[in-house]
Amino acid sequence: MTCSKTVAKGPVMVYSGANATTWLFFPLTGPMVTTQMDKARTALELENASGNVQVQPALQHSDDGVTWDAAVYFGDAQTTTERTTDGTTYETSFTALPTPSKTFVRLGVRVKNSSGTAFAAGLASIRVETRSN
Repeated sequence: MTCSKTVAKGPVMVYSGANATTWLFFPLTGPMVTTQMDKARTALELENASGNVQVQPALQHSDDGVTWDAAVYFGDAQTTTERTTDGTTYETSFTALPTPSKTFVRLGVRVKNSSGTAFAAGLASIRVETRSN
C-alpha cells in the first residue's frame, strides 16, 4: 500500500553570511519517522531575495531526534530544485530520498552565499509531497 503525505512550511527568513561558501541548514519541520517517506516531490519558493543567496531543499537524519547529521540535498538530480532569485521551482515527478540508516528525518532548506561579500538573505517556503510503500 502506498501512503502519501504533504508538508508545507514557510515562509521563513533564511540567510548566509558574507563570504560564506558552506551550506547552512534551516529546519522547517520537526522530527518525522523515516519509514514514512521513500520518495518526495518538492516545490521551493524564494521571496525577497537579497542577491547572492542560493537555496535548496535539504534534509537531516537522526537516531534520537536530538543530534542531527549534516544536511543533504534532496530533489531531482537532473533539474536541481534550487532558487537564486524570487520565484517558485516545482518538481514534476517523485524522486527517491537519500537512503536512511536512522530513525528520524526533518525537512528544511540549506542556504549559502553564491558569490559576494555581503550578507545574503530571503524568505523560503517548501511544499513536499512524500510517498512510502
